[in-house]
Amino acid sequence: MKGNSALSSVAQKLVIGISGLLLCGFVAAHLAGNLLLYITDGNYKAFNEYAKNLHDFALLPVIEIGLLVLFLVHIVLTLWMQLQSSKARPEGYAVRKSKQGRGAVAAQNIMHLSGLVVLAFILLHLADLRFGLRFNEDGLSPAQTVLQVLRDPVSAMFYTIGPLLLGYHLFHGFQSSFQSLGLGGERFMRIVKIVGAVFAVVVAVGFASLPVWVTLLRK
Repeated sequence: MKGNSALSSVAQKLVIGISGLLLCGFVAAHLAGNLLLYITDGNYKAFNEYAKNLHDFALLPVIEIGLLVLFLVHIVLTLWMQLQSSKARPEGYAVRKSKQGRGAVAAQNIMHLSGLVVLAFILLHLADLRFGLRFNEDGLSPAQTVLQVLRDPVSAMFYTIGPLLLGYHLFHGFQSSFQSLGLGGERFMRIVKIVGAVFAVVVAVGFASLPVWVTLLRK
């Protein structure tokens, strides 16, 4: 039974690590597309073509369902493993925690909270820009729709705070994904940590810069 439990734990860590890295790839690709908004050229041709090609892609619904499954699997397994880990801690854990400090536990709790907030932010993003539940004015180009969303003060706040939390989540999650896969040694993980930090900053600043740019410069 213990062997099966250990195998199950390893399998869950592998799934969490792989799903985390796949989601990082999605975030990077999505950021690259969104940054095309900075190529204004009078009518945002680059962004509009990107959005049109994306929405016309026949397999887009399949990809979206796959991404939703990835998100749910990643979140559910992470929370499940944390719950199992908490149940398995011996009574002396409180003593060890006081010796080790509470920083790691606090960071882990913030990771879980930030992950849920990021999920809520993504659902808001889909509601606004995929399904047009809040902003659905006819005749607007994709770029004009995005600008309309980002000019809304409440939306601008969420689209600024959300990416910052996403960056925090990636700062810790990128490295954790490689650790879950058991890849590399100490030197390799130092490189991963640096790459993860740079990636997290680029993602946070890249996404958060758009509502700031629209609010301050593009009104």
